[in-house]
Amino acid sequence: MKYKTTENIKSIQVNDKEFDYSIAFMKAFLSFCVILCHYWSTSHGGYPISALYRIKTVAVLIFFIISFHLTKNMFAEGNIGKFKKRVWRLIFPYICWAIIYYIVYKFIDWILKCFVWNDGLQIELSYRDLLWQVALGSDRNLCPPLWYQFDLILLTILIWIVFAYTKKYAWNVIIILMITAYAFQYSGLNYMLFGPFEYEMRYPLGRFVEAIPLACMGLLVANLFNLKKLREQRLFVLFICLSSMILISYLELFTTPENSFYYAGTYKAIYATLAFLFFYVIPFEKAPLFIKKSLMYLSKYSLGVFCMHFGVGFLWNRILCRTFGIRENTFVECIAIYIICILLSWSISKCPLKNVRLLIQ
Repeated sequence: MKYKTTENIKSIQVNDKEFDYSIAFMKAFLSFCVILCHYWSTSHGGYPISALYRIKTVAVLIFFIISFHLTKNMFAEGNIGKFKKRVWRLIFPYICWAIIYYIVYKFIDWILKCFVWNDGLQIELSYRDLLWQVALGSDRNLCPPLWYQFDLILLTILIWIVFAYTKKYAWNVIIILMITAYAFQYSGLNYMLFGPFEYEMRYPLGRFVEAIPLACMGLLVANLFNLKKLREQRLFVLFICLSSMILISYLELFTTPENSFYYAGTYKAIYATLAFLFFYVIPFEKAPLFIKKSLMYLSKYSLGVFCMHFGVGFLWNRILCRTFGIRENTFVECIAIYIICILLSWSISKCPLKNVRLLIQ
């Protein structure tokens, strides 16, 4: 036993040089925050509830920043092989989860119609729902949060085109792209263009424009800052980021467009960037061994949690809460949803087929 323990410790020590525990923490923590966005109704209370509420509202934005922070080298180097692999890793779970949601909901609806008399529990679906979900990732009856995956695919292709065809001017184009997206938001053109559309089209397309600055921000942070050196001045960075988040929150230093799809404006983008830097410089690599192992494990299934949480929460509220009179949208429910999603992700990871694991990793 001593030998195995020593080997495990050595393995963790080696991984410390290669594994980013700050990114792992953000992926694990923010995937839980996404659950809070959909299934936690509390918005009032003292610290830490107020702080957690603010973070959950920008969780998806930080995910955009993380995604493009991590893929900056792929774009800058013009590695077509990595680009194709990246797009495949985004498209495969996007399409598969749409089909899985449709099949699972249809099956559960059949069971409810056969064995339950309460018509209010039944789930009405049509092929139209599946088509909307595959086309734009946001069918109201299946899994609307997958608009994020749809926009991530489009943004990845867009940024690749920018770097592939503008070469040495790419970073200038990135800045112009970000400014143009903000102009589109603040002028009201984005809402005027996509606001009248159906629900399934409105949010994926409207939020695509709102997500462009976040993708650009992730790239610029990776290009302009040496984040490893920032960790050498972590106390200063933590103080600046925390004080800046407090100031822009309570002094309302940045305005947001009057009409938007929830993620528009400079305020949330700046707040999300500051939160990203704040979490990034926290010394998670110095945490106890069990915490580091937990971060490695939980972060591995962040995609699975994101893709499954809406369905797990929907069925929890629709069946358990309505059948047994349980209170809906509580913090405890969110914890339960997170645990269930982790367990389901772990179960899927045991499948020997490589592509199946792309559904959750």
